[in-house]
Amino acid sequence: MAASANERNRGPMNDLDYYVIQKNMEYLCVQLRTSDVIISNMFSEHILNSEDREKIENKMEKSKRKGIETALTCLMESGGVNAFDPFIECLYKSGFDHVAEKLKRDRKKKNLQDDD
Repeated sequence: MAASANERNRGPMNDLDYYVIQKNMEYLCVQLRTSDVIISNMFSEHILNSEDREKIENKMEKSKRKGIETALTCLMESGGVNAFDPFIECLYKSGFDHVAEKLKRDRKKKNLQDDD
């Protein structure tokens, strides 16, 4: 059976985006812990697959924070090299404009530092 286009694109984020998410892990966990829709939006955007979603839901039963941490780890480790922009879109769709803007600023700042 052939892998879907989405499955072929799975894998770690690019280094810059991975760094930005990792650097903001605590901030993201605090901000997103109240969201009931972010995981669904990430699934809808094909950032997460059904296996990721099951893992996240199991963690959510223990604590919302653990579920968010797991979702972010799945994003970083297997969301795909270009998962950052769809994740930003998910944040906007889920009402987290301020979080999306912070991540975009941090990405731009890190990118400028790396260019020096």
